[in-house]
Amino acid sequence: MNVTGSLTGNLTGTASNASALGNIGPGGFAKTARLTVNQLENNSTLESGLYTNSGDGLINGGPVMVGGWWHVLNLHHFDNNGYNAQLAVELASQGGNRMFIRTSSGGVWRGWQDVLLNNGGTYAVSISGNAAGRVMTKNVDGVVTVQAESLDTYHVEATKAKLNGTVPLDMAIVDRLCRDVDGCEVVMGMRDWDASKVTTSRGPKRLFMSMVTNSWRMSDYDNQGTDGDGVVTHLWAGWDCYFTDGEYVGGAGVDNTRQLGLMNGNWNGFNDPNMVCTLDIRD
Repeated sequence: MNVTGSLTGNLTGTASNASALGNIGPGGFAKTARLTVNQLENNSTLESGLYTNSGDGLINGGPVMVGGWWHVLNLHHFDNNGYNAQLAVELASQGGNRMFIRTSSGGVWRGWQDVLLNNGGTYAVSISGNAAGRVMTKNVDGVVTVQAESLDTYHVEATKAKLNGTVPLDMAIVDRLCRDVDGCEVVMGMRDWDASKVTTSRGPKRLFMSMVTNSWRMSDYDNQGTDGDGVVTHLWAGWDCYFTDGEYVGGAGVDNTRQLGLMNGNWNGFNDPNMVCTLDIRD
């Protein structure tokens, strides 16, 4: 309410912005709604607020990382430029005390990170050594789980259920671990490939990824390529396991997008139905 001139006596009235702070109405501070998991991916225009998902879990750029119902606190940057943060807390009715946090940069979400919670003197996630805050993200045929680990590790498995098709890697996690000056360590493995039940592995090797283009290069073998350039290139192949920049379905591969994957094939005689290809990536 604006008043000019001199006043005497009692003055009453209601200002149109009486409930505002800094001329911003209460609706500008916190929205609340039930949103789908894909709507919660909006890091450009989704307003700051306290949201609930639709029981469809949390995702990391595509695959569902964890299922169920979650409260999500969205912190929106003043500009609509994709620099947001989110905190997700599990609904109490699910009987858990899990919490995850993530941030976005320039419209790209980084992977959800587990927050350790102290429950009466014990932690919700067991840790060892100096592992506080570090996690292993496991991707088994696209089903993702997170657990504590002594080093940040991305563990991917491709089983015969995904025969001749790639299991897509979470590129936000790969970027965090590998897309810097010192690259990342990669170990390829194969288990349950014959009656001996012995696990075999190759590596470690180092993967280097350009910070300005989609180009990559592997150590030792000097394999190199550019992801999404239309040319399928394997970063590393061993036995019937393929770490590749191609997107394969039914043995046919293309490279039309920036997406690395792990594939379990059947071209070199490793046909045991229990055979599993594994990939471990560490910073």
